[in-house]
Amino acid sequence: MRDTGASLGHLQALEVLERLPYAVALLEPSGGIGWTNGRFREVFGAPAGVPRELLEQLATLTAGAARLSLPRADRGPVEVLAHCLQSTRFRMLLLDDTPGEVDAAALQSMHARLAELEREATVDRLTGAWNRRYLEHAMPAEASRSRRYRQPLSAALFDIDHFKRINDRYGHATGDAVLREISALARSRIRAADALVRWGGEEFLVLMPHTAHGAAGIAAEKLRAAIEAHTFPAVGTVTVSLGAAELLAGEDGEAFFKRVDAALYRAKETGRNRVVSDPRGASDAWAGEAPTALMQLVWHPSYACGEPTIDEQHQELFDASNALIQASLEQRANRAAFLEALKRCMESIARHFADEERILAARGYAHLAQHCGAHRTLLERAAALEAGAAKGETGVGVLVEFLVYEVVSRHILKADRDYFPLMGASLS
Repeated sequence: MRDTGASLGHLQALEVLERLPYAVALLEPSGGIGWTNGRFREVFGAPAGVPRELLEQLATLTAGAARLSLPRADRGPVEVLAHCLQSTRFRMLLLDDTPGEVDAAALQSMHARLAELEREATVDRLTGAWNRRYLEHAMPAEASRSRRYRQPLSAALFDIDHFKRINDRYGHATGDAVLREISALARSRIRAADALVRWGGEEFLVLMPHTAHGAAGIAAEKLRAAIEAHTFPAVGTVTVSLGAAELLAGEDGEAFFKRVDAALYRAKETGRNRVVSDPRGASDAWAGEAPTALMQLVWHPSYACGEPTIDEQHQELFDASNALIQASLEQRANRAAFLEALKRCMESIARHFADEERILAARGYAHLAQHCGAHRTLLERAAALEAGAAKGETGVGVLVEFLVYEVVSRHILKADRDYFPLMGASLS
């Protein structure tokens, strides 16, 4: 198996799919078949011998479920109910040649398992931070979002000072413990919107959306100070050197990370236990532009789950967020209108969460408790931001980050997709 198998992760994942009594195929981005299980090969033949007609039909599948007549390997066509499960990295097709046997609960369970396997493939086992494979997917998405909405994107790369001495003096088990503790400490100090990635060895990278180079340098210094102030069992004090930079207009990920790495190198060369920031970024040019709009959220049909109330409220949240963003630009001239738009937006969020929980409970959603917990966290954050805005203590940038990244991007467009199979919607 090629890229599709690599992104799915460990051999254990393929073993799970191999044992399923249904035909399973993992599709590559090109539409070709990357891997199939035994049942698929039994019914339709080996991937290399799959008829073009079958490939063409499989490549067009985007709906949650569709009835198809597919050619078998050695005899006439077979009627199947084809289920499409889409993750961020691969598309899986489950072909039930006894249509009706796979129920919604089974599909939901399978999707949860696939999400778990995909997470395992993108998380560093030792430290719990994201790994480089995760970054390969996240960086292009964040860079695209940065360019589209003219929101800065920064990163800080840090290296544990004299880590070899720790391994040599205390042993690799203690060194591993230090890596785990630094990872946990860093995750506790960064924002929910940020991502901690194990870059390799004793190096970690923090990807910081909506952060200009000046703020990235400040965040890096806070992280440096927190690590220096921490006492590590058996080792005592540990320090780190950090390099920070903001993405430039037109810069690709490789060039960006080279600049971040160069800043880290300068920090180590000039004495370690310090931060060096590259004082450039796309935000410098954007700052001179006329503030006619911060950004606009645009609804797309692919965001729909198929449940009318949820889809209607998701679109209402997009509209309420856009109204608030626009009102924030005019708040100096009309403070009352801004606060009213903020109130309506927060009320829309609360009403939607309550209705969504009711609908998911009626559908028997397996992960309802976790979903409700995420709602509570967001509502607490919303209440704090609304109170801060009323006192003039919450800036526009913080509100935009909460609405666009935490509510829309992370929750509505990512977490909510976990229940799409219950609604019969596409996960593409």
